[in-house]
Amino acid sequence: MTHDLFAGMILARRFQVVRLISDKGGMARVFMVHDLQDTPPSPWALKQLRPEQRADKGVLKLFDQEADLLKSLSHRNIPKFRMRFDEGGEAFLALEFISGKTLADIALGQGRPADQSKVLQWSSQICDVLDYLHTRRPPIIYRDLKPDNLMVTDDGVIKVIDFGIARTYKKGKSKDTVSIGTEAYAPPEQYGTEQTDERSDIYALGATMYHLLTNGYPPHARMPGTPTPVIAINPLISQQVSDIVARSMHKERSQRFQSAAELKRVIDALLPVHGVDLSGPRAGPAFPPPSVTFPKPPQVCPSCGGACPAQARFCRYCGHSFVRLAPALLYMLQPYGFNWEKPLLSDQSLMIGTSVGGGSPGFDLSFYDKDGYVSRRHASISPSGSQYVLTDLGSTNGTFLNGIRLTPNSPATLRNGDRIRLGQVVLQFRLRA
Repeated sequence: MTHDLFAGMILARRFQVVRLISDKGGMARVFMVHDLQDTPPSPWALKQLRPEQRADKGVLKLFDQEADLLKSLSHRNIPKFRMRFDEGGEAFLALEFISGKTLADIALGQGRPADQSKVLQWSSQICDVLDYLHTRRPPIIYRDLKPDNLMVTDDGVIKVIDFGIARTYKKGKSKDTVSIGTEAYAPPEQYGTEQTDERSDIYALGATMYHLLTNGYPPHARMPGTPTPVIAINPLISQQVSDIVARSMHKERSQRFQSAAELKRVIDALLPVHGVDLSGPRAGPAFPPPSVTFPKPPQVCPSCGGACPAQARFCRYCGHSFVRLAPALLYMLQPYGFNWEKPLLSDQSLMIGTSVGGGSPGFDLSFYDKDGYVSRRHASISPSGSQYVLTDLGSTNGTFLNGIRLTPNSPATLRNGDRIRLGQVVLQFRLRA
C-alpha cells in the first residue's frame, strides 16, 4: 500500500515524488512529481485519492469522472491531463503542475479587498473557460467555482482546478442527482430543487467576485432578502461593477446574465484597454514640490453647532462623536452548517425578526426559526455615534447578548466578538479589519 508517499518514491514506473503540495482537500491530497519519461523530467501535479475515501463508490466515481472530463478538454485555463492510474490499491491522477497561488490564498494574504481592475481581469478569463465548458455538447456545468478552485499562475493566467463535481447538463431532467458544492458560492437551485445549468456557474462567479471585492464571505443563497451591494461594503469600487455582481448573484436565474459570453462582454467593456479606466489615480510627479502644512480648522459639531478642536474625538458641548463608524458585520454561528456574513450599513438600522404575521423585516430569520422563537419585530441594530447598539423590541422570548437577556427597548452597545442569541439563532458581531 502507498498511503504515505515520500520524496524519491516512484509510482507507475515513471512519476517520482518531489514534495507534498496540498493536504487540505477533503477528497484528495496533491503532490508535485517528476515524469521520468520526459527529457529532462517534467513537473506534474499528482492527486492521490485519500485511502479512507477509496471505499466510497460515490467518491471514486467523482474521481474517475474528473479524469474522464479533463481527458476530453483542451483550454489554456484548464490543467492538462496526463494519466489516471491505480497502484497499491489506491487511485492517482496526474495533471499539469501549476506554479502560482489560489485566489483564496491571495485574498487571505492581502487581508483587504482585491483591486477592482485585477478582479475584472481574472473574471474575464473565468468567463472564457466557462463559455468553453458551457458550449460543449452536452454542456459541462462546473458547479464548484470559488476562490479555492481558481489558481493564478506566475504570469497571470487563471487556471480552473478540481473538476471533481462538474457534471454534464441533462436536458429534461428536473434536478441534479447529487446536490453538492460549496455553501457560500452555490446558487439556490443547487440545493436539490432544480437542475443546475450554465447560469448556476454564473452565480458562483458573481459570489467569487463578491468575496474578492469585499474580502468577506458572500451571503448564503438561502439567506433572506437581497444581499448587501458590494459598493456598500467597499466604496472604492464602481457602481457598474457592483451591479454586475448583484445581477450575477440574483436568486432568480432568469434575472442573471444568461451566458458566460454575455457576462464577459460586460466585464471587458469596463477593462482599461476597452473603456473605463478603473485603475485608480495616476502617479504624481517623481519629485513633488515640498508641501506647506497649515493648521487644521476646528470641527463644527453637526448636532449642536459648537466649535471643537480639529483632533477632538467628541464634542465638548454635547458629546457627539466625531469618530468614523467602523464597518461591521453579523456572522452566523448557529444553526450549524451555515456559513455567511451579513454586513451592517453605517447609515441605517437593521431590523431583525421574521415575516410571520405579515410584513418583512430587514433581516428575516424565518428560514432558521422553524419552531417560532423569533418575533416578527424582534430586535434592531443601529449606528450610534462611533458604535453600534442592539435593542430588543419587546420580543416574546427575549434577545440575549453574551448570555444576558436585554431589557426591552434599552439599547446595549455592541463590541467586537459579542454573541447575540434570538431563539435558537446565534449571531456574532464582528468589526471588519
